[in-house]
Amino acid sequence: MKTRYLGLLVGVWYLLAPFVWGYPMGFLWWHSILIGSVIVAVSASYLMSWNRGGSWVLIAAGAYSMFSPFLHDYLTSQFAFWNDLFFGVITIGLGVALGGAAIEYGGEEEAPAG
Repeated sequence: MKTRYLGLLVGVWYLLAPFVWGYPMGFLWWHSILIGSVIVAVSASYLMSWNRGGSWVLIAAGAYSMFSPFLHDYLTSQFAFWNDLFFGVITIGLGVALGGAAIEYGGEEEAPAG
C-alpha cells in the first residue's frame, strides 16, 4: 500500500520545513523536527509490519500539529501556521488510512473462534 510511503514523505517534509521556510533557530525549528521525527519513526514501523497502535500516534501527532499554532501562539508566522495546519490534516488522514489498512491486512491477531 502506497500510504506507508506517503507517511515517510510527510515526515521528511516536516524535517525539511525549517530549512525550506527559513524558520529561525528556536521553538519553531525544533517543533517541526520533533513532529517530523515521530512521523518518520511511526511510518517506518509500517514498512516492517502492520500495527494499529502506530495509527493512533499519527492521529495524535497530526492533531497536535494542527492545534500547536494556537497552543504555542505562533499565529503570526504564516509559513509555520499554514504548514502545521495543512500537514496536520494530512497526518490525521494518514493515521486513519493506515489504521484501516492494518485491520484489512491483519494488523492484530484475532482470537480463534470456538
